[in-house]
Amino acid sequence: HNIFGKMSDIPFHKYGPNEFHAKIPLNKCGIFHFRVKYSFNGRKWHWDKSPSSYFLVAPEIINSVKMYTLIPNASGDFNNWKKYLHHIKEIGFNVVHLLPVTEMGSQKSPYEVHDLFKIDSQYGILGDTRDTLEQFEDFMKEAKSLGIGLCIDLVLNHVGVKSRIATHLPDWIVPDAKRPDGLKRAGYWDNNEWKEWEDLVLINY
Repeated sequence: HNIFGKMSDIPFHKYGPNEFHAKIPLNKCGIFHFRVKYSFNGRKWHWDKSPSSYFLVAPEIINSVKMYTLIPNASGDFNNWKKYLHHIKEIGFNVVHLLPVTEMGSQKSPYEVHDLFKIDSQYGILGDTRDTLEQFEDFMKEAKSLGIGLCIDLVLNHVGVKSRIATHLPDWIVPDAKRPDGLKRAGYWDNNEWKEWEDLVLINY
């Protein structure tokens, strides 16, 4: 049993004819991996065939989350977002899920990231002298004042093919010798066929 990076043995106790339970004291949330070792006679031990199994411990507050998804590039500027917050609270939601707000590429998709370190300018308030990050922080303060939590989507495994990372740091991208630009495209399974997004490249972790 692996708990916080340290292996330890936890005994199982027989609960029924084919049912065994183990009690594991935990004071942290997260995903915990374990392997099962068993014996039929108490002398010879066997490992379960599965390399590892896991269980998830979520914070208690998760049971009270009522989440509303706000699509940034269909919701106007930050002033509009703040107005939406009041309506979202009125209809009973306490958390807002935001699609990525980072700077987008030419396709104007929130998942085609151009710059991971900038908020997209299209959400900025016309005539406001603050930069978009400051305006976004103001939106966050408004949410907090209303008791609304924020769950912000962040793309970390791929970026746009013409993004700052792909352009200036191509060695950060998974290589693909078959591509003229040498950069591996991100993709997805469509039934039994693997398809690639031409505008997205994979970050090489």
